[in-house]
Amino acid sequence: MACFNGHNHIDECREKNDIYYIDINSMSYQWLGEKYPTKDLFSGEQYTKYPQLTKMAPYKDALFAQVTIDSDTLTIQGRNSVWMGSSPEELGLDSRKSYGVEYSPNLSSRTLRIRSGK
Repeated sequence: MACFNGHNHIDECREKNDIYYIDINSMSYQWLGEKYPTKDLFSGEQYTKYPQLTKMAPYKDALFAQVTIDSDTLTIQGRNSVWMGSSPEELGLDSRKSYGVEYSPNLSSRTLRIRSGK
C-alpha cells in the first residue's frame, strides 16, 4: 500500500501501480554542501565543535508525522516549520534541485485512498 523513505530529505508523494511512495522530509535541516554556506545562525563555539552546521539550512522546529491507516485511507498528519536563516533559494540554490521537488521546511499532511484489494 505504501513505501516510506526519508533518505532524500524531500516532502513528496507519488503513486505508481497503486502503491504510494512517500518521501518524508528531513527532521531538522536541508543539506546544502560547501557551495552554499550558512553563517551566523549559531555561536562560533558551535561552528567549531560542529563544522558541518555551515553546510545546512536548519528548520526552526523539528518535523515529524503521525500515520494512521484504516480500512480505506492512509492519513499522514505532518508538521510545518520555517527556515532558521536564509532559505536555500535565498542562498542561490535552485529551489527545485532535489529530485525535482522544492526544498521546504515542511512535512505535508495527506489523506490517501487505499485501493481495494490491497
